[in-house]
Amino acid sequence: MSWEIFFIALLLPIAGSLLGFLIPPKISSWISFLGVVLSFILSLILVFDNIDPFRFFWLGNLQLGWQLDNLSKYLVLLVFLISTFVHLFSVGYMRNDPRKRLYFLLLGGFTSAMAGLLAADHLLLLFIFWELVGFTSYLLIGFWFEDEKNAFGARIAFITNRIADAPFLAGIVVLMTVYDIQFLSEITTTEISGLIGSVALFGIAIGCFGKSAQFPFWNWLPRAMAGPTPVSALIHAATMVTAGVYLLTRLSPIFSAIVLDVVLYVSLFTSVVAAASALFQNDLKRILAYSTISQLGLMIAAIGIGSPESGIFHLWTHAFFKAGLFLTAASILGVFQTVDGGIIKMGGLLKRQPLLSWLFILFNASLIGIPLTSGFFSKEGILAAFYSGSDSSTSTIFIILVIILTAAYSSRMVFHVCIKPFDGVQRSFDMPRSFKYSLFGLGLGSLGLVYAINPFGHEFWILDELFLTPNFASGSLIVTIISLGAILLGCGFYLWIKSFPNFNFEKSGLQIMTDGLGFDHFYTVHLSTYFMNTAIYIAEIDQRIISPFLRRIAVGFIVLAKIADLVDKLFVDGIVNLAASISSFGGRAINLFQSGRIQLQLIWMSVGVLIITLIVISLG
Repeated sequence: MSWEIFFIALLLPIAGSLLGFLIPPKISSWISFLGVVLSFILSLILVFDNIDPFRFFWLGNLQLGWQLDNLSKYLVLLVFLISTFVHLFSVGYMRNDPRKRLYFLLLGGFTSAMAGLLAADHLLLLFIFWELVGFTSYLLIGFWFEDEKNAFGARIAFITNRIADAPFLAGIVVLMTVYDIQFLSEITTTEISGLIGSVALFGIAIGCFGKSAQFPFWNWLPRAMAGPTPVSALIHAATMVTAGVYLLTRLSPIFSAIVLDVVLYVSLFTSVVAAASALFQNDLKRILAYSTISQLGLMIAAIGIGSPESGIFHLWTHAFFKAGLFLTAASILGVFQTVDGGIIKMGGLLKRQPLLSWLFILFNASLIGIPLTSGFFSKEGILAAFYSGSDSSTSTIFIILVIILTAAYSSRMVFHVCIKPFDGVQRSFDMPRSFKYSLFGLGLGSLGLVYAINPFGHEFWILDELFLTPNFASGSLIVTIISLGAILLGCGFYLWIKSFPNFNFEKSGLQIMTDGLGFDHFYTVHLSTYFMNTAIYIAEIDQRIISPFLRRIAVGFIVLAKIADLVDKLFVDGIVNLAASISSFGGRAINLFQSGRIQLQLIWMSVGVLIITLIVISLG
């Protein structure tokens, strides 16, 4: 019965969206929302049940399967919960969009694809949903494709992920064929070594880097901001970008030391550079995009250091406060009505919209890791994992640097958006109820009290069930001081910057940081131009050489077919028709002697006897 409940929950978002697509637009969005709510309720029921893996055969003898252990159950629950808040927010956000029914159809498909990925046990089944997540995200990012900027961002996201998925698929094939690893639930703690195994695992890690926007594939995520803001909230919070973190956690028991080291240092590099890049952005959504890249780096770094449970816990808390940040950003952009989202042009939100401001401050506080927030607990778990690691002194410095930079760019956002005076034209903005309810729910999930009564303790009433119990170090007081010190440093940095009224980050001599250490510029200007020119040359070769050649071949085959048809009609059909005519003529001639009349037959018999008699006489 449990698996029937899961499959119903898996299909409900799509079913609700399809039904909403067929009914009047006024209630279609609510039908889609209802489908996701029911999926969340069903997934909540599954949390309290012990479920054995489910196996089935496909295409003959190919056995596939699903699994819902604690990790999968709670992450599926998380996907449906965050998607519920995003759907609710979207009811108000897309209310005047003429294609909102299509939007909710894609959003429901995106949710179902991610839930299927998390519950897939067989590697091939996981890859199918992996690609479905990528395809539906492409459609959502480019939803407003009439603007070329949005269409370009969708193409960048799609192509970048397809490039990373090539070695990912190759690695899966090697694991399935060479090492006979078919099901995630059957993975043991025996690591895979050797050249072939290491190359295969590197390929899978590359695929995870692409999906989770790690170096060198991080450029697509800031450009994914082209889609509707609720889509950004769902992609960044609990779905597409966290798929890589989830799969790395699943496969970490078989990773060799060298693979884990690569995972660790790539993620640390990504996290630091992305956090620094976020510090020098003016576009509100791009700041949050680079923040997501940085936080994903922290999660993957925890896996590389040998504490995947800490990374998954941060994934859980990050889902709430990052979705909240994006949805509050959508509301903030509505308040200021700035197309480019430049925070330099904002200010005074705390006076104009106190409720929205305090929610924005709460989500930023959780992002920084201030005590009493959920981010404080999850970041402390990562810090503790690095602090207690045997070779973690250099890595811990990078983690501390990330926390300091996070506090800096978060403080900068709060200062520019909420605190500083606003010099522009005041515009009225009333948040719809759907905005408020979704933000309240995400705000509740960003509070530390949801996870522990004691904000400085580790008695997690839910964590034991969720993620294998992270091993918090005895030096938690030290990492607490580090977190608080990072906050003070970040705030102090911006109080110092405030003393320079004409200071402009984009013209501060650190222009390279505004596009991700220059990588965004390299990808979009040089590499993209190279691929575009290559595509143009290939198209030109196809048009001038290959297509004319194939057309001539096609014409030749048509001529041969006409000749064959003529030969068939004149010779083959002619001979057959001649034989048929001769047979028909002979039959009619013989029919003259077989009229069925006895008198006539006697006459012909007499004539025959007479002829025979004459022949005998003449011969005799």
